[in-house]
Amino acid sequence: MDGYSLKGTFVGLRLEYWSIAPQEYRATCTVLLQMRESMDPRLWDLLFMRISQINGCAFCVDSHAAQALEAGESTRRLNALALWRHTPFFSDAERAALAWAEKVTRLGDHGPSDAAFQSLRPHFSDKQLVTLTLAISLINALTRLAIAFGRTPALEQDS
Repeated sequence: MDGYSLKGTFVGLRLEYWSIAPQEYRATCTVLLQMRESMDPRLWDLLFMRISQINGCAFCVDSHAAQALEAGESTRRLNALALWRHTPFFSDAERAALAWAEKVTRLGDHGPSDAAFQSLRPHFSDKQLVTLTLAISLINALTRLAIAFGRTPALEQDS
């Protein structure tokens, strides 16, 4: 996650935060990667991309889309992700997790409702719910770092 192996030039970058605080950044990414192993990686890719869309992080959307495609996610589902409620492409578990991710990302004044939480119960164990919510929180933190420090998708270098 530290650069995502995308090559090229970062335009408008304020600080290379991953280089300035490498231990802290790496620790956050390591925790995320450990949690990812406990759940369906395709779901994680969808969640991370959706959170990045909500937060308006172009770098993160670009990176997560590339990772999802590399992991075997379909272009059709990625293209439909912003409108996931209006397509038949997502499972009930994915829908519940996407709704939860949106609620946790956009906390508002009162946070997610009991109904939103209960919609997760048929699909996830208590440990998975905690892991899911921690991952949502951490990816929100990483998108905010990328946005705050001006990280944009890399321009491909001609070689």
